[in-house]
Amino acid sequence: MKMKLKIFLITFLFLLTCSLLCWNISNKPKSFNEELYEIGSNESALPCERMYYLIETYSDSFSVPKYIAYGVAYKETRYRGPLDTLYNPFLTSHAGAVGAMQIMPRYASYFAGRKVTKTELMHDLETNVWLSMKILSQHYSKYKNWATACGAYNTGQPVLNKYAKFCGNNLNFVKHWVNLDSSKTRFFLAEL
Repeated sequence: MKMKLKIFLITFLFLLTCSLLCWNISNKPKSFNEELYEIGSNESALPCERMYYLIETYSDSFSVPKYIAYGVAYKETRYRGPLDTLYNPFLTSHAGAVGAMQIMPRYASYFAGRKVTKTELMHDLETNVWLSMKILSQHYSKYKNWATACGAYNTGQPVLNKYAKFCGNNLNFVKHWVNLDSSKTRFFLAEL
């Protein structure tokens, strides 16, 4: 009888310990990075938060390194991270490129494989970032070098201009990001 009681207690304690461990893991507080990602997934989020979510999502989908994706966003529309509340992605360049990642409308439909309007490129952040990551990925597949892919993104030709060199060497991309003086921001930047 004592043996059965010991086995029962050991089993009970084991199951209790497992349950508590699982509960702790599932109730772990989100990191600041995870919170920003979740906030950005909402279509009504601020453009800076939405851009963060979309770049994180589509750079992973197309295997574009983060430093390349954020480097292009910075060079094209001066995107300075998820805390850049003054960020305006709805721009048109003097050459006619539009939106957050400054895509030329005449090439958008070719790369997208469907009709993409200038208005869609300008106002639909998701389409703009998705298409940008697709273009970068295709350029990399063709040229086998991220800096050259950035040069092609910028000019249409596989060049190593200042733009390409910036993007290719932008490993510490968060140095351009808005850094609010708060412990959460410092935690967020240190976490990357």
